[in-house]
Amino acid sequence: MIDIGNIVKIRDWKDLVDEYGFSFDDEGVARIYITGEDMYFLKDMKKYCGREFKVKRFFTGFRGYSIYRLCHITNGRELPYYFTDGMFEYAYSSSNYCVRAECQNQQISFEYEDFFTS
Repeated sequence: MIDIGNIVKIRDWKDLVDEYGFSFDDEGVARIYITGEDMYFLKDMKKYCGREFKVKRFFTGFRGYSIYRLCHITNGRELPYYFTDGMFEYAYSSSNYCVRAECQNQQISFEYEDFFTS
């Protein structure tokens, strides 16, 4: 379970395209539809790929999945987009315990294993 204060890493654009494919909106802008979460990862969000951010707040979407607002780790400035679990490569708590990791497109949960020493 990803929670407020956890650090998440945004997945690589190519990784998202490989899993979900992509399309273009009416204005010709590339976007990736995150299947099952009813959210788009927009081309403008590509600049966040491969970077880590802190979960500032989250809420449950109308279909039961979590929607996150992220902020920069260093200055706390909130990003102008919404994110979902399918957009994260991994997440960990501020105490360095892994919460979620992505491995060959399968979710793997580590319960209280130190993510940085293994």
